[in-house]
Amino acid sequence: MLAGVPCPDKPRARGARSVVRRLPALSVVLAAVAGAAGPLALGASPADRIVYTTLQDYNHDIYLRATPDAEWQRLTTDQANDYNPTFSPDGRWLVFCSERRGNPDLFALDLERGGLPRPLTSSRTMEDAPEFSPDGRRLAFVSDRHGDADIFVMAFDPDDPRGDERAVNLTSSTGGDFNPVFSPDGATIAFTSERHLPHTEIAYWQLVSRLGHGGDIYRMASDGTDVRRLTTTVAWDGAPAWSADGRSLYFYSDRDRSTRIWRMAADGSDQRPLTPVELDGAVSATPAGDGRVLFAAGGSLHSMGPAGESLRQESTGEPALAAPAVHLATGRVAAHGPGPLEGRIDRPSGRPFAATGTLQEIDLPDRTVRVEGLYGGFPAFAPGGLRLVTSQAVPGAVGSGRRALVVSKPDGSDPVQIHETEGQIFAIDWSPDGEWIAWSEGVVFAPEGVRVDLWRIRPDGSGLENLTDSPTNDAFPKFAGDGRIVFRSGRDGNKEIYLMAGDGSDPKRLTNHPGVDTMPAIAPDGSFVVYATDQLDWTGSSDIDLARLQLAPSGEPGAAFQAWMPGHGPAVHGPGPDVHPSFSPDGRWIVYASARGG
Repeated sequence: MLAGVPCPDKPRARGARSVVRRLPALSVVLAAVAGAAGPLALGASPADRIVYTTLQDYNHDIYLRATPDAEWQRLTTDQANDYNPTFSPDGRWLVFCSERRGNPDLFALDLERGGLPRPLTSSRTMEDAPEFSPDGRRLAFVSDRHGDADIFVMAFDPDDPRGDERAVNLTSSTGGDFNPVFSPDGATIAFTSERHLPHTEIAYWQLVSRLGHGGDIYRMASDGTDVRRLTTTVAWDGAPAWSADGRSLYFYSDRDRSTRIWRMAADGSDQRPLTPVELDGAVSATPAGDGRVLFAAGGSLHSMGPAGESLRQESTGEPALAAPAVHLATGRVAAHGPGPLEGRIDRPSGRPFAATGTLQEIDLPDRTVRVEGLYGGFPAFAPGGLRLVTSQAVPGAVGSGRRALVVSKPDGSDPVQIHETEGQIFAIDWSPDGEWIAWSEGVVFAPEGVRVDLWRIRPDGSGLENLTDSPTNDAFPKFAGDGRIVFRSGRDGNKEIYLMAGDGSDPKRLTNHPGVDTMPAIAPDGSFVVYATDQLDWTGSSDIDLARLQLAPSGEPGAAFQAWMPGHGPAVHGPGPDVHPSFSPDGRWIVYASARGG
């Protein structure tokens, strides 16, 4: 997701997190004062386009099986992702999430009369995880329109594409709330939440890095009152589903280091696993009739008895299916799975290049910015925007770890591989004069003592040169307008920000803090450096934020370390990590990634 910033001193951000099986995502955020690099389409100004790396699925479509013996029928054909289906109680409508308009929206498909999917939401934010009330009159769903993922309820009207404008926010909590589901009597909604985690403290991010997110199952009245926490683990408990009689809740949990389906009483008591440890990756349980429970694991659908007995596989894995929904009265099953990729421009590895459905236009105070996700790693543009370089898997070596630098047109066509290595290639940048491409080569997230080097090469593949060639951890090069390179290094025993000549000579240390300073970017005119740091502790928080360091004309540190905080200068400080800053070519904007949206 992307958020525009109407005031240079008070940037706003909205994050997005796709729910259930989708990976938690960093948000792409713009802050005034500096900005995002990179053209996307030919003919537009380089300052007006941003591309970013995405790990989202290539293409998901909605599939339907009418009877247990029937073939799966693909219902959607758009090349963007369609996922997370749910049936209306009368069986006429199938509501699902789709990214066909550039961001996750809800659509309704008429299973009786056919026709195109009808939009139910119209915002630029995320809407996901739809679930009907038992009477079919309301839809519960997740949206981040108020800053992070909250649970909303709106009237279901397939003839109203803007019905979400009257949706009611039931949670409004700090942290993300996900996967709402009505109880059979409609009086209660169960959901997953991370509201209990310390979102403004480093402890939250320690939980993320060490244990994974710590989400728990909650329940509340259908009007949002009487919220009760049902599970209390440091693992992730997700995707609750009511039993047909409303006495139990099924959910998935990775609390014993294997993701399994669990069951508990509606009040949270009697929690017990149902699926075996060997069937790892079990998620999305839902009642399937005759007392059985349907769920997804490893790309196939499985079912079991209410206590985990008589486990059996219900689909072959072709197509690989997830997020099953069952219409109990008819036995029909819907799920999402991979769709065809015809007509897509492939990367040299044979995988898609552009992430269909991610193209957006965002209005900023001084421009409209086009934004799109790519499957290539760390994209960087040549001056003028006519060529793009990315890190990609070597053709025929997917899974081997071999990576390549590939130069192509901005749409991924005419690719030319200019460098190949056994290591990882990350943090790529193209010099302002167009003569050099620089990157980091080694182990991503390498600890001190593990070697990472900075390299450069000419766009035609000539002139390969190691710029650091030392046993230290050097990474994240970014060119200044005059060809110098700012980067992060651990050569003095701690990760600090350095500036050196474009050929690697004359390195100068710019920061000197006991914490970590990393991922620098330098303003096009060389006046200051912005970088990620964990030094900002004025609020008792040690989250990763962006900080600013003024430089003298000589390139030496000028003004003292400046913390960017809301209301006190150009602010980039939030409840989640703010990382990977990059300047727009005109130096007026900074684009960066953030997990502030939950």
